[in-house]
Amino acid sequence: MGGDQLSRSIQDKIKFIPKPTRAAAGIIASNLGGLVHEAQNIYGGRPVLESLEDATNNFVGSLGSLFSKKTSTKILDKIKKYLPRASAHTHGFPILLGYWVDPPVS
Repeated sequence: MGGDQLSRSIQDKIKFIPKPTRAAAGIIASNLGGLVHEAQNIYGGRPVLESLEDATNNFVGSLGSLFSKKTSTKILDKIKKYLPRASAHTHGFPILLGYWVDPPVS
């Protein structure tokens, strides 16, 4: 997932910072970058729900950076089926880890 890769990339650039702070900075920066990107998409006309789905996936992916790449891949592969998919027009959106809301049909 992109959030995992971006968080790791940021952490690699700031190795002079202690590990817990570096991990937090990577996760925060990864999500801020993702939110700015999604805001630009919404401004460009993309449906809000799709951007929320992507932001959710980015957040979950960024948390994967707390683990080794191998462990992160295993965890993310197992929870991927519970995460929202790319298209808000065909899939629901998870709220509070398990309750699904179907997107409006237009």
